[in-house]
Amino acid sequence: MLISPDQESSTPGQLANVEPLAFQVTDQAVALHRDLILERPHKLDFCSVRQPSDPDDFVAPVIYSGNDVMEIDVDFLQLDLTVSVEPEAKSLFLRSTFPTRLFLKRDPTVNELKNEFRRYGHLSAHELLSDFNLLVFLASLENLKDEMQSICDCVRLGSPLQETALVKLKPYMGSASGSGAGLSVPFTAAAPAPAASAPGAGSSEGLEVLMSMGYSSEQAKFALDAAGGDVNSAVNILLNT
Repeated sequence: MLISPDQESSTPGQLANVEPLAFQVTDQAVALHRDLILERPHKLDFCSVRQPSDPDDFVAPVIYSGNDVMEIDVDFLQLDLTVSVEPEAKSLFLRSTFPTRLFLKRDPTVNELKNEFRRYGHLSAHELLSDFNLLVFLASLENLKDEMQSICDCVRLGSPLQETALVKLKPYMGSASGSGAGLSVPFTAAAPAPAASAPGAGSSEGLEVLMSMGYSSEQAKFALDAAGGDVNSAVNILLNT
């Protein structure tokens, strides 16, 4: 399943509709992959047949359009599937600006999240979060997994964001080092939820480890919160911010 912005939505002023496209590979594609016939493609929209590594390495010939070929058009190896959508369905997502792995050539990090919030911090909560790829990234953050239902409800219904989710999102709004003024995002929060329990000894030990590496207390707390208390993940966050 490929989910990408509708090409027509790239026009300035238009909503960024998400266009789902579904494909299924053919039996031939499964066999070529199983028998290690294909290698990493060299051209867009083509699959490449690998070269033998030595005289004893047999690579079965691939016949395409009656010829022995070294490249195969991907259209020959896939079947389009029907994706039904209501004709007058209203677009759920207002933007498609959060960078993906396809664009960055690497996985997005907290840096991209901060940049997105910095660019669109003037919007209301449901408008700020109304980006499919942004939601996918938020769901990958350990400390936000329990808040994704309320975040998605905020986007889907345009309702206020729950206080617990707001508290966990706010560290990504400004500078982790506290050197900047920080962003003031006009979130409309719902009724406060019960206060979270105090962090345990593990959190204190994690703070000591990160602070011994030269990070400030505020930086260490931010990274540990973003990493769900995992020290190794927190170190990675700090190294990428």
